[in-house]
Order: sequence, then structure tokens, then C-alpha cells
Amino acid sequence: GHESAAIKSSESNHCCLEPEPKEQMSWENKGRCQLGVKNDKLEVDWEELPFEMLKQIFDYLEPKDIRNILLVSRKWKTVAEEPSLWTWFNLPEKCYKKEEMFFEFFEGSLPLKLQGLVLNRHFDFQLNDDHFKNLMDLNLS
Repeated sequence: GHESAAIKSSESNHCCLEPEPKEQMSWENKGRCQLGVKNDKLEVDWEELPFEMLKQIFDYLEPKDIRNILLVSRKWKTVAEEPSLWTWFNLPEKCYKKEEMFFEFFEGSLPLKLQGLVLNRHFDFQLNDDHFKNLMDLNLS
């Protein structure tokens, strides 16, 4: 009966069978366990984390990783498109080496999100007006 449920709860360290607290945090989903321990591993339902928490986590990522985050889910895409995550960005190394990669970089949606771009080395090809036009067209703030 009820006693065996309490024993199972303490043995598995799973929170679903524990009584609900009177005041839940905003990120907790009422009636549903979001964090649990199974096989000595903490399990997190990442889709249930609030926007602000995901944004803080994503803030530790490099822009190339944030671009991958855009593909995970609609919620993660919404968070990853947050302008504050795209404040400063180093031009990828491949853009210094190959002219085609330089132009390919400016064709994507990433430059539209940038607020700053760092150029930190010489290019392996001769820059011309088209290269400078791409750089000047950035709407950096």
C-alpha cells in the first residue's frame, strides 16, 4: 500500500512519489516530476527548463554550438535566437583561409544577429571591395 510507495521512493531517490511542496518554483511542472534519479544518474527534462535558465546555459556556448542548438527544438531555437547570445563573435578560421568560406559566412542568417565581429588575423587571400561591402553591411551596434 502506501508504505511500500514510500519505501520505493526512498530506495530509488525518485521525486514523483514525494508529497508536492505547498509553493512550487515557476519552472516546476505541477503534478509531474522533472528531475529524478535513476541508476545513480540525475535525469533532467531539458525541454521543461524555463527560457531564462536555458539562456544562461547557452551563454557559455560558442556561436558555432549555438547554431547547432537552433536545430534541437522550437523552444531551444527561440532561446538561441536571443540577441544577447550573439553579442560578439570571432570570424571563423575557415573564413580567413578561403574566399568562398568568407562569402558563405555572410550568406547565412548568423550575421543578421551579430552585434560585434572580431577580426583577429590576416586573410590568406587579397581583400577587395566585395569583402569590405559584406563587412560594412553588418548592422553592428
